[in-house]
Amino acid sequence: MLLGILIYFFQQKLLFPATSLPDSHVFYSNYNFEEIDLKAPDGARINCVHYKIEAPRGLIVYYHGNGRTIERWMGVVEYFVAKDFDVFLMDYRQYGKSTGELHEGKMIADALMVYDHAVQNYSKEKVILYGRSMGTAFASQVAAERSPSTLILESPFKSIIDMGSRLFPIFPSQYISRFPLRSDLAAEKIKCPVHIFHGTKDRTVPYDSGKQLYECYDPKQATLYTLEGAGHNNVAEYELYQKTIDQILSSY
Repeated sequence: MLLGILIYFFQQKLLFPATSLPDSHVFYSNYNFEEIDLKAPDGARINCVHYKIEAPRGLIVYYHGNGRTIERWMGVVEYFVAKDFDVFLMDYRQYGKSTGELHEGKMIADALMVYDHAVQNYSKEKVILYGRSMGTAFASQVAAERSPSTLILESPFKSIIDMGSRLFPIFPSQYISRFPLRSDLAAEKIKCPVHIFHGTKDRTVPYDSGKQLYECYDPKQATLYTLEGAGHNNVAEYELYQKTIDQILSSY
């Protein structure tokens, strides 16, 4: 019972191990970017980075995993900048220079606000939503409410309820989860093509959870790319991922 109480009250720290950065911190990159602060309705500041190139093929709005700050993820998304795409990247509440209460509804609203700001000067046919790990939940919620041309999910999970039942099977996850993050329910509303990448040796988000999320989609709409032997943090090193990403991006 004590463990269940601790999980209920401290789960936000387990799910979002945020690391802060001082306001004076300076980001660096070999590519051109603009640092932007967006203000949420409750006054929270959402720190973002917008990579801009001269003649972009499109825009990728990227929702990162729950570890580290935007500074680390800038190095990850530059993979797409090098392929001639603009990229918009946000830090979640309490990550980096972002502020505000860790609350599911507010964080989803932040993700929507970031998307709406990012796409202002792009046609929706040129907008790709990309979510990685924890970010797949926010990308899925945004895709359900907006109209991107494509949704890409790397190492996704069905829901936090599903993840909780796997980690703590003795507890009723559906009742103690304060962040259910139901990507499975969002899947019912998503209309665009969906590409899911997941490694079979992922010890952070089990492959089976990603496969169950895939099964929530119409098979004509979604494609699951199974990366044999891949873990949680090395999906992009696999040839299947690289070739498929190039095929997806080649249509823009």
